[in-house]
Amino acid sequence: MRIRHFALVTALLLATGASGMWLWKRTQAWDLLASSAVELAVVFTAATLVTGSIWGGAAWGTVKDTYVAQGFANPTIFRGALQPGPFLAGGGTFSHTRTGWTVGGGVETKLFRGWTAKLEYLHVDLGGRTETFAVPINAAFGAAFNTGGSAGVTTRTKVTDNVIRVGLNYKIF
Repeated sequence: MRIRHFALVTALLLATGASGMWLWKRTQAWDLLASSAVELAVVFTAATLVTGSIWGGAAWGTVKDTYVAQGFANPTIFRGALQPGPFLAGGGTFSHTRTGWTVGGGVETKLFRGWTAKLEYLHVDLGGRTETFAVPINAAFGAAFNTGGSAGVTTRTKVTDNVIRVGLNYKIF
């Protein structure tokens, strides 16, 4: 956004300077330069007004999650030592710092004196993550079910968030 503002101010300063030179020299070259600079300023003004309240950029955050697998089996079918079934309770806890992107927009309006009110929306995407954790196997089921003592469970998570912010600001300067 700073580039558009810089380009807008530069075009307006160029138009003002070229207009002053045209008034002093009365040559067509200064008149064409002033006209072109004004047209360029109009384009940058429109771009600033249309996209000035839209922004995007990099995002990062720590993603934490806990997974729990409960062993359960029908006690009529799996009796005694076979309870709670082939899989015992297990799970995992994960914590990762993820990077991604964000895009959003907002509006701000002056209320009175130095007070303003704003409303913003952000969409954050930190990508996807695949996690695997072990679930212990009940030894009572024997070698057919016990390959290393645990089974692997894999889960895939897509991390996104939508944020709406409402604010009240006081501007000192």
